[in-house]
This record gives sequence, C-alpha cells and structure tokens, in this order.
Amino acid sequence: MRIFVDMDDICVNLLHEWLIILNNIRGVTPKTESDIDDWNMKLHYPTLTSNQIYGPLYSSDMWERVQPVEDAYKYLKLLKEEGNEIYVATSSYPQS
Repeated sequence: MRIFVDMDDICVNLLHEWLIILNNIRGVTPKTESDIDDWNMKLHYPTLTSNQIYGPLYSSDMWERVQPVEDAYKYLKLLKEEGNEIYVATSSYPQS
C-alpha cells in the first residue's frame, strides 16, 4: 500500500515553533495551537504583514528548532516494516 503523509504537524511540530515567533511580535494577540484551525495564518494574525507571518518559514533558525512529532518516526517505521511505501507529500518550504 502507498501511504502519503504530510510533514507539517504530522511528522514535525511546525506550528509550535511558528507560533512562538509570531506571538513575540509586538502588538499581536498571542495564539495557542488550539486557536489555529486553518493554515492561512493571515486569518489569525490580521495585523501582521505577509512577510512577518511567512518570513520565519524561510529562516533556518526556526527550522533548527522544529522537533519531530512524538512517536511519528516509530509509527512511520512500523508502517514501512509492514511493507507499505511511505511518501511525504507536503507543500512545506524547500528549505525545511
């Protein structure tokens, strides 16, 4: 069986690190992971520019802090060992 998995918040905790950066920008109302129900972050941070919101995704500093989702590797490995083909299908940024 072929299984396609998303990278962001399935394999790695992107949202956690991204919110830390966005919440530290002066004048924004801090958000938690449970507040986010759409990847269009402009909906959640309407006072920020696109560069302020999406700029961190181009920063190697942020990607160095992004951690794997707990047990993601374990379960992906198990699926692979069961004979499945695992593919990461994501629209994340190439630098990640």
